[in-house]
Amino acid sequence: MKFFFQKSFISEVKKLLKKNSYKDCEKAIINDIFILESDDLLAQCVAYRLNPNAKNPIAKLRAGDEQGKSSSFRVYLIAVAIKNNYYFGYIYPKQGVYGKNSLKSKEETKIIKNLLNDIKKGDVIEVKLNKSKDKICYVSDDKELFK
Repeated sequence: MKFFFQKSFISEVKKLLKKNSYKDCEKAIINDIFILESDDLLAQCVAYRLNPNAKNPIAKLRAGDEQGKSSSFRVYLIAVAIKNNYYFGYIYPKQGVYGKNSLKSKEETKIIKNLLNDIKKGDVIEVKLNKSKDKICYVSDDKELFK
């Protein structure tokens, strides 16, 4: 499995991590998405897909729901099942200062179009877990993404 972040996704996570109430954001992404086996992650992408009839799922997944689903994060993810690639396009919390109940249809469409364009241009960043599986790192140089 390969994971790719859109630059705007990285910026959004960094913004969230600056607030104490969202300090578990990276941990939530790791525990609820990165650690899953490929089949389980793909099954989640299929279960929560925004494009029911397309061959590659575009999904909105929940991460960090230990405190209940209303306080979790929503991650917009495009899963390219053929190549086993997962592209992260957007994240937002359900509560707190940056909290949103949901995105409007136009907002979802814009996020998905921007992510698809960045994928086509190769303007996404490949990431992985570090050896202890508690931090997300750049594949290119093994540096932690969210310090």
